[in-house]
Amino acid sequence: MDRIAQGYRLLGDPARLRALRVIARQELAAGEVAQVLGLAASTVSKHVAALRQAGVVAERRHGRHVYFAVPAAARTDPRWTGVLAQVADEADAAGDLARLEDVLRALGASKLDIMRK
Repeated sequence: MDRIAQGYRLLGDPARLRALRVIARQELAAGEVAQVLGLAASTVSKHVAALRQAGVVAERRHGRHVYFAVPAAARTDPRWTGVLAQVADEADAAGDLARLEDVLRALGASKLDIMRK
């Protein structure tokens, strides 16, 4: 029962679900996630840490930067496939996906990279 309760607590925060949605679409640096969500870096760090602890997000370090992505194992894990599908299909009322596109455009990423996930 504790594991189920932890799962609901993890998914019970809209900001955490928003972070999961953008990270599932594109590997992003921590600052880029904060920029897309319009949240403080410390807030994003707290949410991403919880997602990492649960195994649905992984981090990759490159120099001074930390990048976050949803690993292949989480994409095929029955605990996460439904959640990932739901956050992908959810309406973008907060405008996160438009800001994600702006951030990626500024980084020089192609629209195909955005849409492939």
